[in-house]
Amino acid sequence: MRRLFNAVGRSIELGTGWMVFEPNDLTLWKSIRRDITAFLTSVWRDGALMGRTPQEAFFVKCDEETNPADQRDQGRVIALIGLAVVKPAEFVIFRLSQWAGGAQTDVMGG
Repeated sequence: MRRLFNAVGRSIELGTGWMVFEPNDLTLWKSIRRDITAFLTSVWRDGALMGRTPQEAFFVKCDEETNPADQRDQGRVIALIGLAVVKPAEFVIFRLSQWAGGAQTDVMGG
């Protein structure tokens, strides 16, 4: 499970590095959700995530709640990502935070 999180987290970090150069707003958050969802759908189709549907296999949350004004003012964009690796709809959640010059992925639990 740890290897899957590391691989998925690293792939998402690399695939979303462009976002730190965009205005941190609704348009960006929608693009982030779209890109990460497309990637995780392929991970699910490959059988790495549990669930009969993508909604049972993962979720992506990137909005005003995950990106409050204080984080936006610091130049950070944050997404919460849940993966069902053991049972459908039982998510282990990690937090992706990116800013110009850096990124961090932390497992939050599930």
